[in-house]
Amino acid sequence: MITKCSLPCQLDAGAYSATEPVSVSIPPGTPAGSYRVAACADVLNVVPESNEDNNCKLSKDGYYVLFQPDLSVDAFTDPPYFTPLVNPPDPNVVAPGTSLIVTETTRNTGKSASSPSTTRFRLSLNRSFEASDPLLAATRPVPALEVGQSSTARPR
Repeated sequence: MITKCSLPCQLDAGAYSATEPVSVSIPPGTPAGSYRVAACADVLNVVPESNEDNNCKLSKDGYYVLFQPDLSVDAFTDPPYFTPLVNPPDPNVVAPGTSLIVTETTRNTGKSASSPSTTRFRLSLNRSFEASDPLLAATRPVPALEVGQSSTARPR
């Protein structure tokens, strides 16, 4: 027998309770992965039962895969502005202590919104990024980004 009732609900032995579907929210910051949803009756153990070991059930059909944000530098311009050496032999020659002004765009290419983050800059000796490249002092705060949204830092 299936009984539809409002909570709290009293059921006869062998009866089932049928309610409207429930929306369950996945907490922010949940790591990406494969999950099943569990439902547990009498979670506070307030009802004395003949069998307390059968109160929970996992979803059986498939896994629920959660997605995370994926931040990437979508665009980066070569420095159009800098404080050059006096009469430099090459316009791309700069002295230590020189400030370069760059334009950088960070985009969320993932499948969920991101929280605020920070973009950091490095000085590379070649055409590839390496963890050993020296960090520059400059950082740029990036606001929370929705899926597909970007944030651009431009020279002022």
